[in-house]
Amino acid sequence: MTILLEKDLPSSIFNKMVGLKNLQLLRGATNVYNRLVAYFLSSLTALWREGNITNFEYLMHINSAAGRSFLDLTQYPVFPWVLADYQSEELDFDDPSTFRDLSKPMGALGKKRQQQYRDRFQTMDEFFKEEVEGSSPPFHYGTHYSCAGYVLHYLLRLQPYANMSLVLQGGNFDKPDRLFYSVENSWLSASQENLQDVRELIPEFYYLPDFLMNVNGFEFGTTQKDEVINHVSLPKWANGDPKEFIRLHRQALECAHVSENINHWIDLVFGYKQRGKASIDAMNVFIHITYEGEVDLDAIDDPVLRVATLAQINNFGQTPTKIFHKAHPKKMIPEVVKKSNDQLQLDSSALLWHGHLCPPLLVVGARNLVLINKVSTGPVSDYLHNILTIANIPSAGTFHWTFHQSAIKSSCWRHSIAVKRSLSCCSTRFTFVGSLL
Repeated sequence: MTILLEKDLPSSIFNKMVGLKNLQLLRGATNVYNRLVAYFLSSLTALWREGNITNFEYLMHINSAAGRSFLDLTQYPVFPWVLADYQSEELDFDDPSTFRDLSKPMGALGKKRQQQYRDRFQTMDEFFKEEVEGSSPPFHYGTHYSCAGYVLHYLLRLQPYANMSLVLQGGNFDKPDRLFYSVENSWLSASQENLQDVRELIPEFYYLPDFLMNVNGFEFGTTQKDEVINHVSLPKWANGDPKEFIRLHRQALECAHVSENINHWIDLVFGYKQRGKASIDAMNVFIHITYEGEVDLDAIDDPVLRVATLAQINNFGQTPTKIFHKAHPKKMIPEVVKKSNDQLQLDSSALLWHGHLCPPLLVVGARNLVLINKVSTGPVSDYLHNILTIANIPSAGTFHWTFHQSAIKSSCWRHSIAVKRSLSCCSTRFTFVGSLL
């Protein structure tokens, strides 16, 4: 890489990632790779905070930077549970209780389990400090939030993962009661009920409805409650539709509450709370063999022990490479619409910030958008036919809007006019009055 950076490659991927100025600084430096990744992450975080990439895109990028890949089941990309409500008929994104506490690892969410994990750590810590024979470094969790078995658990209904699961289980699928058959049950197990389950999610929960359907017609058997395992049971708010589940789940990932709190989860999985005193305080310590650099396989002379250690690492899961060494900055979301007295004012710079989140062909929450086909005449009426707003509009009334000319001419306005309303309000008529500044 050092030799490659010495070359004059103005169109190289390195130049596009970190910029020519930083590229020149890297030439002749030591520890080039780590510095290159640091420059890349700095630029990436700035793009995310400025609203130029979505939460999903950002999480995918930092997974890659931390060594996670779709090509490796033992280091598969890891995504968070973001919702805690899997029983309501509708999701309320304005209610904080709808969401999982992203400042805590899965094992610290349920109070009863939390105390059990804390007691385990303290006991193991005492034994380890006293050098009791057979003692190991203390940990809260003997299992991990991501491993090959969990990936196959979630993707059981798709090939080639189904065949991989059969190989893992000796030619048969696992016992029906242990399969992934309900989103709600999986959440309860990972967040409250099961001491051996602190798993997080995989990216497919936010973009791929297919893995929730048994399209291949596999026979998974019947549970002890005489329930036939087929498609995955979905929360009520998904109305039995896997595509609706993915749409709402992705909408939750990109919503304001998650956007403003996802930095805490990043600290736990990829950042400074991953190891050291901060991880102990956050109840985020896993068995030591899951951490990078904790086991030197080359130093193990016994071939049997070496194979056993490697198998243990692969089966228990692996913690991502630590790529952030201080608290991750928070993403602040500007308000598009502000109310002043009896008027609504539109912040054009905020609208620009939100523009990329509403592409013309894929709008998260599109079923909640109402098209307005007719707009009253006014100073800005010629522009209003191609505006997309993200405002909560009352059921009727006349509103005064203030637009900045730079925002009206920007590309994010070149979409159909829409306001976030329920479909039942399609007949509502609105009048827009505005002026250019």
